[in-house]
Amino acid sequence: MTRLVCLDFETFYDKDYSLSKMNTEAYIRSPLFQVICLTATVDNGEVQEAWGYDAVKALLLSLELDKPGTITVAHNARFDGAIIEWIFGIRIHFLLCTILMMREVGLSRLIRESLASVSDFLRARGYDIPPKGHEVERAAGLRLEQMTPEFRKEYGGYCRNDTIILRAVAKLLIPQCPIDALRAIDMTLSMYTRPVFVLDKALLEKYLVAQREKRQAALQELAHQYGFMTTDDFLGALRSKPKLASLLEKLGVAPPMKLSDKKTATARVKAQAQLDVLRNPEAPEKDHKKAWKVLKGFGIQSDDLDVIATEIPELEIYDWAFSKTDLEFKKLAEHPDPRVSALVTARLENNSSIAESRTLSLLNTQNPMPVPLQYAKAHTGRYGGDEGINVQNMPKRQGDKTLRHSITAPEGMEIGAADSSQVEARLLAYAAQERSLLSIFETKSDPYSHMAADIYRVPEEDIKYWTKGDGAAEHEANFDNPSHPSHEQAKRHTFMRNVGKETILGSGYQMSGAKFGLRLRQQGVLLRPERAQILEWLQSVQKAGKWPDDAAQQEVVMREYLSEFHVQEAKRINWLYRNKHQRIKGFWETCEWVLSRMVAGEQGHFGGPDGMLFYFDGQHTIFGEHAPGVMLPDGYWIVYPGLRSFVEEETGFTKYTWKRMRDGRLTDDYIYGGSMTENLIQGLAFAALKWQAIRVHQVVPVKMNVHDEWASVYPTAQRDGVKQVYEIAMRTAPPWLPGMPFDCEFKCGPDYGRC
Repeated sequence: MTRLVCLDFETFYDKDYSLSKMNTEAYIRSPLFQVICLTATVDNGEVQEAWGYDAVKALLLSLELDKPGTITVAHNARFDGAIIEWIFGIRIHFLLCTILMMREVGLSRLIRESLASVSDFLRARGYDIPPKGHEVERAAGLRLEQMTPEFRKEYGGYCRNDTIILRAVAKLLIPQCPIDALRAIDMTLSMYTRPVFVLDKALLEKYLVAQREKRQAALQELAHQYGFMTTDDFLGALRSKPKLASLLEKLGVAPPMKLSDKKTATARVKAQAQLDVLRNPEAPEKDHKKAWKVLKGFGIQSDDLDVIATEIPELEIYDWAFSKTDLEFKKLAEHPDPRVSALVTARLENNSSIAESRTLSLLNTQNPMPVPLQYAKAHTGRYGGDEGINVQNMPKRQGDKTLRHSITAPEGMEIGAADSSQVEARLLAYAAQERSLLSIFETKSDPYSHMAADIYRVPEEDIKYWTKGDGAAEHEANFDNPSHPSHEQAKRHTFMRNVGKETILGSGYQMSGAKFGLRLRQQGVLLRPERAQILEWLQSVQKAGKWPDDAAQQEVVMREYLSEFHVQEAKRINWLYRNKHQRIKGFWETCEWVLSRMVAGEQGHFGGPDGMLFYFDGQHTIFGEHAPGVMLPDGYWIVYPGLRSFVEEETGFTKYTWKRMRDGRLTDDYIYGGSMTENLIQGLAFAALKWQAIRVHQVVPVKMNVHDEWASVYPTAQRDGVKQVYEIAMRTAPPWLPGMPFDCEFKCGPDYGRC
């Protein structure tokens, strides 16, 4: 029989020591940590209350949280669960979190995730849920022994009320979550509350020093090139948008701009406030003058208040596009002028010193290392990183793997990890029923070599021979002989296969040829012309009198040619992929059609072997709130609140936007057939991965996820058994994906870098 225990901790905090200033692990493991109060309910029983460590532990023991059939629920359960397991040493049988369940049912896509927000939202829709209090604000800086009886009584009322809200919310959310989703939430939380990984602090300290020395040397060289006296001055210019824009302009480059959703929203609010002042005849004249000045500053020139009222909703504020997610800025890293590319690369690498920050976060984490994954943080259902670590960004095949090597297993144990092979490419072929690509996966052939053979018009067998077969073995055997002919062949065919790989993995979501070219560069793949092509181009340039005498200018012209060749070749490959995979191209068009039908409020099925893989509903609601969306076969909804269509004036094309939750605010985001395809396939991939991981977790505790890879820690003697469990689970298709060919690769070792 199931028991539902809802609980909430209150702990000491002050202005410098709080969860807003540090992560959960640092807060709980701090010597300042103190449990103030615990309130809890069992099923529909009265709220129980305990103050101080001893009384709280007694209450926790009486709740029998480790008893089979007991479900423990908290809001931000990572925090409460860690306190129970780390501070009190009590094992939790099954742990759920209302925040994570809000994400599962889609509520987090509509409102903020605070307990106050969800209680207000549900109460406004007729649910009998009390409002959240604010007494916790008066507890700042007060330890338990400093609290008066009167304040404890008042504070206790606040705590009990929170638990009543929690129980009401939990009872509404749990029935709406599929059982496998609840299991996945518990598994995710246990990665944090029952940590096993041991960080190699000596390796991290050495790595941090090396990172800083390398970055400092590069900065000193660049600072000298740009005429800065110190690296600090140069860094200041890099991190200042106006100064960076000025540097680019001096180099003859127009700084890229983008619409700023945040600044636009703020500007519209401010402009409306100024309009309200102007419409108030009792407002002082100085306020009127200030209001006109603010409006003029926003580019509103009309003196007619009614006209201004119509212009405010159309007000747009642009900002420099200098972040690592801004495509136009990232393109400048490949600019033919080496000064421009060096400047942009320096900004991308040094603006936040991400690698150093992550290393510091790991150094500041006590052993054993909790794994802080945010369940369903992405609206597709995929994990997000947290607490400054973000294991999701630890590369496996490319880049520096030191951080992976720093995550080790305890003595006598090892880490085993299984990576789902090409899972998104497989599921895209399955959803679109691209039979030619599916058959390659079904027969365990190599899709990358197959694609590369089409791109470069060479026999597929040759690519396999030099990358996977006897040719690769010959290359490996003669590794110490640099003049051996196998090296050039292996290098050439490996490059071809890598291009085929990036094409299969990167072109399936309607990516443009130019963007595909940028993706290739980001993956370290540069499409270069053959020697004969370069000579032919050089002769034509010289004949046209366009080849400069100056060596520096010759380098610029050559870089321009190579950059343009890369883009044109990427466009050719991208077109080839589309031409070869007509059903995938057709699936993009189907998704575009689904968007139009959802806007019209219709429902239907599409995709997969029988056309029933996905269900869309233009009238889908979440607790009465309209949120059109698509249901994945496991029951998870990818929702698009505020979905609407409009006709673009410049092109006459129909475009679609929806409201995406970002930083607690709903902002407009564009969507089209290819991006919806990406949403669906990413969501479907992780749904399948979760289903497989849950089956593994029932036998071997799963302790980490990095994208399409799950990892466990176990006694070394159990390696063969663990490997078998992983391979069986991750090669098995869920019942709602019949006939889907999955595969995986299992690796193990004393540290995560070996996996």
